[in-house]
Amino acid sequence: FGGYFGMNHSGGPDITVSFFSGATLVNSQIVPMVVNCQWNWLGWDLTGLGVDRIHIKTNHSSTGYIMMDDMEADPGTSCPTRTIYCTAKTNSAGCVPSIATSGTPSASAGSGFTISTTNVLDNKFGLYFYSKTGPNNAPFQGGILCAASPLVRTPVQNSGGTPPCGGTYQIDFNAYVASGVDPALVAGQQVWVQTWARDPGFAPPDNTNLSDAVTFTLCP
Repeated sequence: FGGYFGMNHSGGPDITVSFFSGATLVNSQIVPMVVNCQWNWLGWDLTGLGVDRIHIKTNHSSTGYIMMDDMEADPGTSCPTRTIYCTAKTNSAGCVPSIATSGTPSASAGSGFTISTTNVLDNKFGLYFYSKTGPNNAPFQGGILCAASPLVRTPVQNSGGTPPCGGTYQIDFNAYVASGVDPALVAGQQVWVQTWARDPGFAPPDNTNLSDAVTFTLCP
């Protein structure tokens, strides 16, 4: 965010700039101003601060005025919020698996976006699978398939944990992207992800468990 500023007051050339996120003051700073009868560029990098309001005032008497011109804001690249959707299958121990995320999905970061699934059976093999074409809502192995074909499977892992539902699955999806195993995972690609796991408490062919699902778009 920035613009061109000028001041017509020569009794102490500075202004106070305050940055707010809603009603919360995020930062406040005194900015020197050159009183030279010219426009002076002032700009700030507000990345990650959630700033939605900026207050600018002179620090001097009412005879001092701040002039502003050509104000502009660069919102950068928008990264849509991750969305949890669909319905998990209750497992044979009566627990409902729950998928969650932390961090920011990125095509270039190399790490830092974790997908995790909790409330799953302990010490059972499972994996994450994903779609690049869309969501789904189809009956599948006694539960609901939440991602549309074609589906891509990530490596198998063991849930570990303690009985009955202390298991956990987890994948750093940014690291998975960085591995290059799927060249189609580039910035702007939307992904739909669901967890699949073994559940021997059900009779075949329904002896599996499915979580709910999450969709997100890979930021740069």
